[in-house]
Amino acid sequence: MSRGHATPEEIREVEELERVIDFESSSIEDLLKLGQLYIEPCHEEEKAIEVFEAILKRDPGNVWAKYWIAYCCVNYLMDEDSLKRAKDLLDSCLSDVFGKGNAAVYLLLVRVIDELHYIDKKYRISEKEKLNLLEESVRLEPNWVSNRMNLAWLYKKLGRIDDAIYQIEKALENFISPESGWSTIQYYFEDAVTWRVSESWIEDFQKELEELKNKKVQGKLTKLIKNFLNKLKWRK
Repeated sequence: MSRGHATPEEIREVEELERVIDFESSSIEDLLKLGQLYIEPCHEEEKAIEVFEAILKRDPGNVWAKYWIAYCCVNYLMDEDSLKRAKDLLDSCLSDVFGKGNAAVYLLLVRVIDELHYIDKKYRISEKEKLNLLEESVRLEPNWVSNRMNLAWLYKKLGRIDDAIYQIEKALENFISPESGWSTIQYYFEDAVTWRVSESWIEDFQKELEELKNKKVQGKLTKLIKNFLNKLKWRK
């Protein structure tokens, strides 16, 4: 039976977990693992949400369960109520300290707010607030690709071309090859959240970098020509 794009080995891993999982007695770690496998590679988001909801019943403050429900709300459910819930869940995560997850929360929160803004203009935060969230994500996880690219796109929008160029250059340095010892969930976390193994995007990002560098050069030339013409006017 096909389950998303899972390989036969990954399907066996999921089925082995399903045989032993009990929502009330299994470890939170195993439940989180199953929920993440339901998202990637199985694309069975409804089952994933059910697992993460079960975790929150036992551990209401579990930030990873909150994060992954929010992730499903944004990438699978996508309606206004789901996006509102995603925002509430992520907002509640910001008061908790859980290492690597904070960078993911900041990054996803910006996307949630943007998605809500498309639905209703009343949902918005300032560009400065977005900048703070993305810069904090990069500060916490400077070796990711996703947060640096999102920050670069915002810098570009704000006209901060040099900053955008720097972030794309650093993002391109952060791509890595999967390691043989990685678990399935680690690989898909790197693929879906950090983008570090999403090598199919390298060419697109390189093109974007070249476009920004050309724009920077054109801007300098325009400025030089403008200054030159102003000097000619002054001499006349």
